[in-house]
Amino acid sequence: MKKILAPMATLSHEAFRRCVARFGGCDEYFTEMINAGSLIHMGPFEKFYLMSGPEPEKIVWQITGSRTDYMTEAARILSEREGLGIDINMGCSAPQIANTGAGVAWMLKPLDETRNLVKSVKTASGQKRLSVKLRLGDENFTEEKLFDFCKMLVDEGVEMLTLHPRTKKEK
Repeated sequence: MKKILAPMATLSHEAFRRCVARFGGCDEYFTEMINAGSLIHMGPFEKFYLMSGPEPEKIVWQITGSRTDYMTEAARILSEREGLGIDINMGCSAPQIANTGAGVAWMLKPLDETRNLVKSVKTASGQKRLSVKLRLGDENFTEEKLFDFCKMLVDEGVEMLTLHPRTKKEK
């Protein structure tokens, strides 16, 4: 069984990953959400989000954003760094993320728009594994809609899904 350090905003940074490594470590370490636009423009905090210790080869870079072009460019940048993969955050329901069209908002957009994002990020990710963190959906979710959404992700090359089994409104 693999041990995976889940992505958590303000928690899965390098200092915490180093602490976890001292207690035996993980097989994979997900980074905090990296805002695609901020990464492209090298915002003031991005140097910290790009720290890949303690085991760079086990890093999974998680990206968030509302624009396909920014997400694609961020994936391209991160594909050139050491690590296992790129993870698209489609699970964050924090208003400051979802209300901009990022995070769980990707699950609520027209399916073709989200499909286009996934295709584009998959291509930009090169040989890195592509994964998606997602939720159940909005309050009106159904199993059928969730399974159709997941099937679309897998059909477009997503190799791993991480389900946060709550709806958009549930924390």
